[in-house]
Amino acid sequence: MSSYKPAYFRVASVDPSQPPQQPQQPQQHQQQSTTDPAEFVRDLLAKEACCEATSVRPLFCQLDQLNSVPGPDGLSLTQVWREKFRWIKFEEELEVTGNRWSVPYVPVLSPFSVMEARRQLDSGLTLLMKVDSDDGPAAAGGLKCIAEEVEANLVTRLGTDAAEEVKRLLLTRHINFVEKVEDKDEENAGRKTNKKYRKKVHKDAEGCSIMVGAVQTLRAPVSVFVRLEQPLKDEPLMEIDLPIRFLYLLLGPKPSALSDLVLVAKAVATLMTDEIFHKVAYLANSKVELIAGVDEFLKCSSILPPIGCSLTDRIPPPMEKPNTEHRHADQKEPQEPAVVEHGEAEGLQRTGRLFGGLVQDVKRRAPWYKSDFLDALHPQTIGSFFFIYFACIAPIITFGGMLSDATNGYLGAMESILSGLICGVSYALFAGQPLTILGSTGPVLVFETIVFKMCDRYHWDYLPFRWWIGMWTALLLLVTVALDLSYLVKYITRFTEESFALLIAVIFVYEALAKLFKISSDYPVNKYWHPKHEVIVECECLPNDNLTELIPVPPKMARQLPTYRDGNVTVANFSAMDYYSWDHDLFWRTCPQYGGVWVGRGCGLFNVPDVFFFSCLLFIATFFLCYTLKKARASSLFPTFVRRLISDFAVMIAICVVTSVDYIMDLHTPKLLIPVSFEPTLGYTYRGWVVRPFGNNPWFTSLIAIGPALLATILVFLDQQITSVIVNRRENKMRKGAGFHLDLLVVAVCIAINSALGLPWFVAATVLSINHVLSLREESECTAPGERPVLLGCRENRVTGLLVFLCIGLSVFMSPLLRHIPMPVLYGVFLFMGVASLNGMQLFDRFLLLLQPRKNQPDMACLREVKLWRVHLFTGIQLGCFALLWVVKKISLISIAFPLMVLSLCFARKLLDYVFTRNELRLLDDLLPEQKLEETIRLRRRSRMSTAVDLEELAQAEDDEQEKAV
Repeated sequence: MSSYKPAYFRVASVDPSQPPQQPQQPQQHQQQSTTDPAEFVRDLLAKEACCEATSVRPLFCQLDQLNSVPGPDGLSLTQVWREKFRWIKFEEELEVTGNRWSVPYVPVLSPFSVMEARRQLDSGLTLLMKVDSDDGPAAAGGLKCIAEEVEANLVTRLGTDAAEEVKRLLLTRHINFVEKVEDKDEENAGRKTNKKYRKKVHKDAEGCSIMVGAVQTLRAPVSVFVRLEQPLKDEPLMEIDLPIRFLYLLLGPKPSALSDLVLVAKAVATLMTDEIFHKVAYLANSKVELIAGVDEFLKCSSILPPIGCSLTDRIPPPMEKPNTEHRHADQKEPQEPAVVEHGEAEGLQRTGRLFGGLVQDVKRRAPWYKSDFLDALHPQTIGSFFFIYFACIAPIITFGGMLSDATNGYLGAMESILSGLICGVSYALFAGQPLTILGSTGPVLVFETIVFKMCDRYHWDYLPFRWWIGMWTALLLLVTVALDLSYLVKYITRFTEESFALLIAVIFVYEALAKLFKISSDYPVNKYWHPKHEVIVECECLPNDNLTELIPVPPKMARQLPTYRDGNVTVANFSAMDYYSWDHDLFWRTCPQYGGVWVGRGCGLFNVPDVFFFSCLLFIATFFLCYTLKKARASSLFPTFVRRLISDFAVMIAICVVTSVDYIMDLHTPKLLIPVSFEPTLGYTYRGWVVRPFGNNPWFTSLIAIGPALLATILVFLDQQITSVIVNRRENKMRKGAGFHLDLLVVAVCIAINSALGLPWFVAATVLSINHVLSLREESECTAPGERPVLLGCRENRVTGLLVFLCIGLSVFMSPLLRHIPMPVLYGVFLFMGVASLNGMQLFDRFLLLLQPRKNQPDMACLREVKLWRVHLFTGIQLGCFALLWVVKKISLISIAFPLMVLSLCFARKLLDYVFTRNELRLLDDLLPEQKLEETIRLRRRSRMSTAVDLEELAQAEDDEQEKAV
C-alpha cells in the first residue's frame, strides 16, 4: 500500500517535549506516496478487507460534558460527566429541560470544528491498540488500568500534576439520562440502562465514549484518543449496555471556550459515526492513517454558506440514503458492469439438455422448501393472507360472472372457485416462485369469449372443443419447458415489462370505477325528482301478443328467472316479474328479451338514489383507509410495533370498518354473491365435472384446435413470464431464486386438468402478484432514530398463497358471512391495488415529468445524462405501445390478436436501438443481451489496458527513485 503525505489542511504542530526528528535518508525501495486521502483510505480498506483480520462493527457514540453538581454533604461541588449528545447515525441532543431527547437530525459542523478536531488528533495522544476481532474477555483491569496507561503517556507531555488530573477525570462518575440523579451515593447507586433504546442499536454494535470539559488547572488543551484491544464491558460510561471500544477525551483550560470544545468533540463524534471513517478508526495502525481518514471525510464533505444554514439548525434526515459508493474500496477502479440478464442468477440460460433448465430450477428451490413454510411464521403473513384473499375472491366471482355471460353458463362463478382451489394450491406447493398469484385475467377472458363464439357459429360443443385446445396448449408449454425456451425471457426488458404492467394496473383502476358507476344503472337516480311528484308504481310485464311462439329460456337464465314448463320448453313466468323490486335490473332486461312487454304508467320511473351515492361513499372510504393505513409504517404516530401492525393489516381493517358501517346503515347495496351449493353453474342436468373429449363434435375438431392452442400458448407464456420477471426484479431482493421453467410446467399441468374438468384457466395475475410481494416486504427493524427502514427483501413463503386458495375453495361454506361484504368495498380494494402497483414504476414516473415544470422535476438518474426531449420521446413511444394494447384488447373483432401484440413489444424494443444511443437505453431501459455482452468485452479490454498503464507508470516511478538515490 502506498504511503500518505498529507497535502490537505496542513496544521503545524510541534511538541516541545519530543526531540526533533532527523530527516530520513532516501531508500532504494521507497514506497510510492500519494497526497490524495481518498485514494489512500481506499487502499487501506481494500488491504484490510483482504486480510480479514479485524471485525469492524457499528458504533454508538455518546458525548458527556464535565459538570459540577452538589456533593454528598450538600455543600461542596463534585465533578461528574453528564450526557449531552448521542449518535447512531444521526445526532440527538438532550434538550435544555433535561427530560427529553430532540428529534434526530443531520449534524451541522463548522469547518473550524473539523479542522480543530484534526489538529487535536494529530498533536494529541493517540493510543491505537490492535483490535482483537474475537469476543474475548474485557480489557484487563478495566477503566482504571486504561487511565493509568494514559497517565503514564501524558507525564512527559503535561507533567505529573496535569497527568494525574486527567486520570482522575477519566475515572469520574458518568450520569446518563436514564439514571436517577437522586442516587448521589456512587457506591450504592444502581446502574440503569436504556433497554428500549438498545433495540434500535445493532446487536453487534460497540460504544465510543466522548468526554469534553474545561479544567482551569491545565495550561493547554489535552486530547486523548484510545482504541482498545479488548472492549470495556460492564462500565457505567454510557446509557445503554454496550462494550466500549473507543474513548476520546478533550479538555481545555478556559471555561469560556467550552462551547468551542463541545463543537470539536461533536466533530469527532460525527467522524466516528461516518461509515468510512469509523472503519478507518478500527483499521488504522498509525496516527497518519487516522489523519488520512479525517482528510478523506473533509474531501467528501460539502459546505453550506451561512445564508443557507447555521450551526443551530436541525436538518431532518434524508428520505433516502445518499449514494456513497464512490467512497468505498471496491469503487477505486472502474468496475465491469454485471452482465446479469433477466434471471441469470436464476438459471435462465439454455443448458443444451432436455429439461435442463427445469432440473436446475428444482435443484435451486429444493433446499429452500422447508424454509418456505417456516418463514411464514410471522404476523405479517397473516395480514398478507387477508389482503390477498379478499383481493382474489372478488375478481374470481366477478370474472366468473363475466365468463358465465360469455359462455352461456358453461363457465361461471362455481367453476372459477374450483379452478382457484386446484390451480392456486398446486402452484403454491410446487411452483418455483410461490409469491406469484394465479388468477383469471382479462386476456384469458377475451380468448374464452372468442372460442365460444367460434363454437356457436359452427354448432360445435364448446367444452369438448375447449378440451382439445387445453391439451394442445399444455403439450406446447411442455415442449417449451423441455427445450429451455424460457431463456427468451431475457429479451423482455423493462420497456416490455412496464408497458404490460401499466396496462393491467390501468385495467384495475378502470374496471373499479366502471363497476362503481354501473351501480347507478342497477339503482338509477331520478335527477328530476321533486317533493310534490306523485308516486306511481303501476308497471307489469305482460306477454307480447305480436309473437306467434314462446321464446325458450336458456338453462343459465332459467336458474335466475321465474319460469314454468310449457310442454318441453322452459319459458318465462311474466306475472312473477315485479318491476318495483330489488331484482329490477334483471327483470327490466329479460322481460322483453323472452317475449314480454312492460305496461303501465310507472314503467321507467324506478330509482333508488341512496344506494348509488352510499356505494360511492363506501368505495372512497375503502380506498382512503387502505391507502392511508398502508403508509402508517412511515408515520410519526404510535410506537413502531403498532405502526407496523396497522400497515400489515391495512386492507383487512378497511374492509371490516367499511363493511360494519354498511351493516349499520342497512341499505340495499350490492353484496358479494357466493354460490351456496357445490354444483356446476348450469347444474348437473346440463353438464358434469368431467368433459368428454369429443362430445358431439366431429373428429377433425381436435386438429382445428391446434390453431387456437398456438395463440393460447403465446398468451399464457407471455402473461406468466412477464409477471414472473416483475416479481423477481432485483429491487425486490428475492433470496431464494426464481423458477421460470418450473412455474411454466405447473401452469401447463393445471391447464390440462382444468380443460378436462371444464374449468377456467388460471395464469399469473400481474397486479395481484405485485401486491402480494408488496404485502410481504421485509424491512429492517433495528433502525437508528431518524433513519428510514431499509428493504431487506420479502418473506418468501408458500403458506400465504396456499391458505388464500384453500379458503377460496371453502368460500362456498362461508357464504353466509361473505354475503355481508358490499361490492363497492371490494371495488375500492381494486382501485387501491391498481394505484399501489404504479408506485416505483419508471414509466409512470417519466409520464409525470410531462406534467411538471422543469424546476419541479425530481432528480432522476436519466435526467442527468439524457436530454429531456429524448426522455419524453422514449416515454411517448412506450405510452403509444400501451395505447395500442388497450385498443386491441377493447375491440372484440381484433382482440384475438392481443397475445401477438404483447409479443410485438419485444420487437418494438429492438427497433429502439436505431433511435436511441446505447448509453440512453442503459439509463432509460435495459440493454439487450447482445449489447450487454459487447459492453462487457469492451470494458474488460479497457480495464486490462488501464492496468497495463498503471504497471508501466509504477515501474517508471521506481526507476526515478533509484536514479535519485544514486
